[in-house]
Amino acid sequence: MIAQVPTVPWPVTTQWLFGLLGAAAVVYLGLSIATQARKLWGRRPPIDDDFARLRLEMKTGDEALGRRMDQLDEQYISLQTERERTWRELKDEISAVREDLSFIRGRMEKGHRP
Repeated sequence: MIAQVPTVPWPVTTQWLFGLLGAAAVVYLGLSIATQARKLWGRRPPIDDDFARLRLEMKTGDEALGRRMDQLDEQYISLQTERERTWRELKDEISAVREDLSFIRGRMEKGHRP
């Protein structure tokens, strides 16, 4: 039975193996080129992801800036109110001192001494 199997010529077999290896390499090369082309000309280029990220960062930055501006407005209003209250108190104190001075001046002009 073993005698009936023809012998395989090795030069022909190696040619077939190199041919199959070359065909597999061509298929692999074609698939890798197709994958890279799909990445390059796909529906969403990678730069769109960067733009989306930047838009989100700008939106969060705008919101943070808006909150900070609101805080500064509140601080300004409270400082303005405090300044007005302090100014009113100072005016009341100045008026009281002015009344005391006019009273003392009036007594001095009349010649009354305490």
